Amino acid sequence: MCIRDRCQKPHALQLLLELVESISDQLLKEFVTNVLTQSNIGVRFIQCPASANHHHNYSGGLLEHSVEVAQKLAIELRDNNEERDVAIVAALFHDIGKTQTFSSDGSRSAIGYIVDHNDLTLEVCASALKILHTKHAGLANRLRHAWTCASPGSRYGFKAKTLTANLLKRYDRESAANATKATNSIN
Repeated sequence: MCIRDRCQKPHALQLLLELVESISDQLLKEFVTNVLTQSNIGVRFIQCPASANHHHNYSGGLLEHSVEVAQKLAIELRDNNEERDVAIVAALFHDIGKTQTFSSDGSRSAIGYIVDHNDLTLEVCASALKILHTKHAGLANRLRHAWTCASPGSRYGFKAKTLTANLLKRYDRESAANATKATNSIN
């Protein structure tokens, strides 16, 4: 079965493919491929919801949310190719830990009851990050920072120190808030 046949949001899948194609840095393209071709990651990425009860809480919601955030970053950083490429990848995979905490029907997995998705993002990306790190440690570290830095007002953690990290936090919150408002206005 083709991956397109397993996707409830074909438009979002097409946007994902276009975003990846727009990445000019070949190491980052390779990184994306290495993450998505892991057993069950790619399929789960296009099928899982972004949340259980709030924003994008339907099959394919994680894909839609991730692509939406990546598109906003790509537009914001359109004049800086290197930063734009890092931002697209950071945005696409900022919630990839949810592939471990949710099933496609929105139910929590066993680990989803005891571990937060944020704590699984680096684990899901670990083997691909290790490869990227051997080829370009700076790129790997910029992705790690974007995914792990503390949100504004957090008590613990490193503060966001890069433009990508700051923008990722902003657009992630905006996407979630806008989707939640849209869902609430329907109900």
